[in-house]
This record gives sequence, C-alpha cells and structure tokens, in this order.
Amino acid sequence: MYYFIIFYIIGIDYSLFLGVFSGIFSLIPYFGIFISFILSAYISLLQFADPFFIFYIIIIFFIAFLFEGYFLSPKIVGEKLGLHPLAILYSVFLFGSLLGFLGIFFAIPFASIIFLYYRKILFNINNITDETASN
Repeated sequence: MYYFIIFYIIGIDYSLFLGVFSGIFSLIPYFGIFISFILSAYISLLQFADPFFIFYIIIIFFIAFLFEGYFLSPKIVGEKLGLHPLAILYSVFLFGSLLGFLGIFFAIPFASIIFLYYRKILFNINNITDETASN
C-alpha cells in the first residue's frame, strides 16, 4: 500500500501495478526489493525520460526497506514466534557474521529453535525444582 500511495503522488503511470508488485516482491528477502526497484526505476525512466525521478525511486525504496526490515518484520515475526524484535535483529546479525548469507537466510528459524529449546529446558528445570521442593 505504501508503494502505491507514493508512486501515485509522484505521478507514475501504473502506480497500482507497481505498488502491488513491489509489495508482494518485498516479501522475498533482498532480491525482491532489488527486482521491484529495477522495474520501478525502468518504468519511471520510460515515462518521465528524466534520470532525476530515479532519485525519488531510490528514496522510496530506501525508506520502505528500512521501515520493513528494522520495524515491521521483526515486530510481526516476533509476535508470531514469541521472540522480541531485538532478539530477531540480533540473531540476523549474529548468524550473518558467523555463517554469511546462509546465516542471514536461516537466522530466524535458528533463533526460534534455540529459543524453543531454551524455554523447554527452563520449563523442565522449574518443574523439577517445584517437585523436589514439595516433597
């Protein structure tokens, strides 16, 4: 929706198509936003024949990428998995530095598995201490 509104305000033809396309493709990490940017920049260059409008497209995608990557995704994924948004960002940075691109790609599943086992072990330890205290 964000892409459509901004493209419409700028006056790009096919703003609805570009907005929906960019919104759907932004779900694909890194590659989706790149493909959407290339298509949007190409259409705006064909329509306006002015390279200055590509600067607007860069700003739009930069702001959307930051908003989606650092605020929206960690909040949504964190609520679904029971992880704090900072834990998700930290896991992406940690696994990315340890395993490179594959670490970034698998950071959230790895973090959720580790957190699940941590919670299970902690729950079992609390149950054992409760049973020994009551006996």
